[in-house]
Parts: sequence; structure tokens; C-alpha cells
Amino acid sequence: MLKKRSKLKLKTPRRQIARSRINRSLLNRQRSFFLQNEFAGLPDLLD
Repeated sequence: MLKKRSKLKLKTPRRQIARSRINRSLLNRQRSFFLQNEFAGLPDLLD
């Protein structure tokens, strides 16, 4: 029973980490796209 529990405990955090990594990459893409649009709309900041 202890071995099975340890395996289950190890599996769950890995999945959570993978999800967090995917979420971070998506958030970074959205941020870069949003920033590009803002800079394109406000050329004064680029100067």
C-alpha cells in the first residue's frame, strides 16, 4: 500500500508541473503579443 501511495504522489506533482509550464508559455505568448500591440498603438514610447 505504501509503495502505491508513493507512486501516486509522484505522478500528481509531475502533471501539475507540466500544466504550470504550459500555462506559463501561453501567458508569455499572450503578454508579448499584447505588448507588441500596445507599442504599435503608441509609437511615442518606442522613441
